[in-house]
Amino acid sequence: PTSDCCSVNCWASHRPLMAKMAAMPEPDKVGPGTLRASLAQLEGAAGAVRGLCSWATAVPGRLLGKEARALASDAAVFAVAELPPVLLGRTVDLSRALLGVRVGPVLRDPRGSMAQATHAALDLMGGGFVKVAQVVAHSPALFPEPLVRACRSSLAHAATPPAPLRAVERILAEELGVSIEDVFAEFEEVPMASASIAQVHAATLRSGEQCVVKIVRPRVRERLAADFAALLLAARLADLVLGKEVVLQLVSASLEGCVEELRRAVMAECDLALERQNMEEFRSWLESSVTVRRARLCGSVRVPHTYPHVSASQVLTMERVDGVPFSELCVGEVGNRSAQAISDWQPALTSALSVAALSIIDGHAMFHADLHTGNMLAVPGPGGDCRHVAFIDFGCCGQLPAPLRSTLLMQASAFAGGRPDVRQFCEGFSHALRRIPELGSLEELDIDALAEDMKPVLAEL
Repeated sequence: PTSDCCSVNCWASHRPLMAKMAAMPEPDKVGPGTLRASLAQLEGAAGAVRGLCSWATAVPGRLLGKEARALASDAAVFAVAELPPVLLGRTVDLSRALLGVRVGPVLRDPRGSMAQATHAALDLMGGGFVKVAQVVAHSPALFPEPLVRACRSSLAHAATPPAPLRAVERILAEELGVSIEDVFAEFEEVPMASASIAQVHAATLRSGEQCVVKIVRPRVRERLAADFAALLLAARLADLVLGKEVVLQLVSASLEGCVEELRRAVMAECDLALERQNMEEFRSWLESSVTVRRARLCGSVRVPHTYPHVSASQVLTMERVDGVPFSELCVGEVGNRSAQAISDWQPALTSALSVAALSIIDGHAMFHADLHTGNMLAVPGPGGDCRHVAFIDFGCCGQLPAPLRSTLLMQASAFAGGRPDVRQFCEGFSHALRRIPELGSLEELDIDALAEDMKPVLAEL
């Protein structure tokens, strides 16, 4: 019996190898095509080995060059001047996250508990780390499933511990030069929402208007600056180690450039004066756009009015819109009576998304670049149906250059008929490359091959 068992185990362990051997062609059945394919595979493998050796031999030179010395100098300055003040706060945040871990859940589900603790730590550290949690939530193919599931709460709820009222009063005094009692008849201490960068309080102005006050969280700018300084150093190191050729195989620019672009976008969200300007500009486009009027979409989207006299770079006061976020409507939260009271919201959402699409391609219009379900409110009418949709949180907006707008129009018109015109859709990429050469080389684009690859995708759409 022992020998039989060993034989079975031996057969099982060698089954994949024997299957491959069985699938190999017999010597007399090997033709010229098979030999050419094998030679091509060997040539490809040899090229990969040569490329790997070339990359490995170039790494020491890059790590000892001028850029590496500059990186080491910048890292030393960061470690001495910028890191210590932030490091203490980060240590406190991590300690709070670890104190919330219970032994029982860890023993029952170690992976899930660690994922939950990691997500809690990212949220507690705030700033750029909440953004990291949101990136993880968007990338189920790159991260473990328990971590992705835990981090989705950052995307769905964006909830972080709120700053105390004393800190809020200090910011209002610094930004507006007045106390809460000077400008607000009522000001709720507990915020309506608290996210990674700002928190929102319900209030009533002295003049009687109900409003909401958005305030940048204390020290969030300093923390974000330190977070991105560390990320930029790490990106520069990765650029040095990997080399330009390898990096451009992964992304369209240097990793330092990608992190810098993200830094600019996130830091812009800390400037509430810029957000107020975006809101006013988007509302002006809604009221004056001929395209919106011709599409019969006037009144489909509402943008809250702002109050400039009680707004600044870290404070934004706007009218209060009584609505329910679509993040609550779409999941059908049972305990939310406001969500249950709104019916027939799908047509209003369709019209609102049509307006959002028009803002991308309509002349010099500004589009909302962070339009997820938490940033759209269903505003009920007298009968309980959804009258229109309010867009909020205009911290991240953008404008497309004319060549990209025309490209989108060309690609959208490919769907005008009953069946998508695949070649016209793919020619849109060629149009963009001709108009904006920095996007890439037009010679490398094979439109016919791309159209063939895109057929099943567009057919599914």
